[in-house]
Amino acid sequence: MVAMTRLFDFMKYDKDERGADVDEGTRLELRRLANLFLISALTLIALFLEVFAKALHVTFIPAAGYSVIGLIFLVGWAATLVMGVAVAVMLATF
Repeated sequence: MVAMTRLFDFMKYDKDERGADVDEGTRLELRRLANLFLISALTLIALFLEVFAKALHVTFIPAAGYSVIGLIFLVGWAATLVMGVAVAVMLATF
């Protein structure tokens, strides 16, 4: 019975709580970090889609579709690189 109560411990917290109060600088830094993870995840998804499509020899995607997927991957990679460096520099000075 004790194991079951630990399993549902997340339900005891009130949904209306605001969460942790952080200062404005930390809030902006956390938002930048979340955006970095979001862009890198979308880039990784685009890469996996292209790899699976090529590995499975999908024929219904036109050549322009592969070009668009490649462009999305390159733009996402560049944005992840730039944002990653920017976040790292800001964290070093934070």
